[in-house]
Amino acid sequence: MQLSSTKEAVAETQTPSGEGAEGMSREARGSRGVPFAWQIVFGACLVVAVCLTAAASNENPYPGRYYLTSVLSGKCLEVAGWDNQEFVADKQGANVRQWDYVGGGNQLWEFSPLGGSQFIIYNVYSGMCLEVAGWDNGRFVALDQGANVRQWEYVGGGNQHWTIEALSDDRFAIFNAYSGMCLEVAGWDDGEYVVEDQGANVRQWEYLETDNQRWTMTLVP
Repeated sequence: MQLSSTKEAVAETQTPSGEGAEGMSREARGSRGVPFAWQIVFGACLVVAVCLTAAASNENPYPGRYYLTSVLSGKCLEVAGWDNQEFVADKQGANVRQWDYVGGGNQLWEFSPLGGSQFIIYNVYSGMCLEVAGWDNGRFVALDQGANVRQWEYVGGGNQHWTIEALSDDRFAIFNAYSGMCLEVAGWDDGEYVVEDQGANVRQWEYLETDNQRWTMTLVP
């Protein structure tokens, strides 16, 4: 799996019936005696059925825009708007953290289905996707416990793909497809308990079934 941070033809036929059908030549029938006109119809129906099945299997169960709230803190997932007095909400690599929900576009997310229960999660404001950082100071970290989560242009990497697991009480766990770890609000930072703090960092971690690893998803009208 790549890592980032870098019709149907519709044939008009006449259905033969009666004596005319019995008199059709061998050349006008298929190798098994089925008229070519019917073979075309059957083929077209098969194509339609396959297309409808594929479309149904890739139907988005989460249409629209959502804000995601940490079950433990009650704060929402957002792309940081400012960093050291610089506006960064639309910047490649901007950090993802928790913050009080105020309805900003940087706090809203859209889910794009990939099939097989995997999604790309796009930030509404920037149009970039949620990803686990692939590299940090020249070191490969995408599989590391505690690797940072940020936004990045979508390039198809597995670290940009996520699996949504529905839990009880309308809660969800969100797993990175590349690492298998879950999206969580950091519990501690330099020995300080921060999991309920405004601006606490979001990262990936082994799933321990704790509430800082669980989210609610609220559809925005």
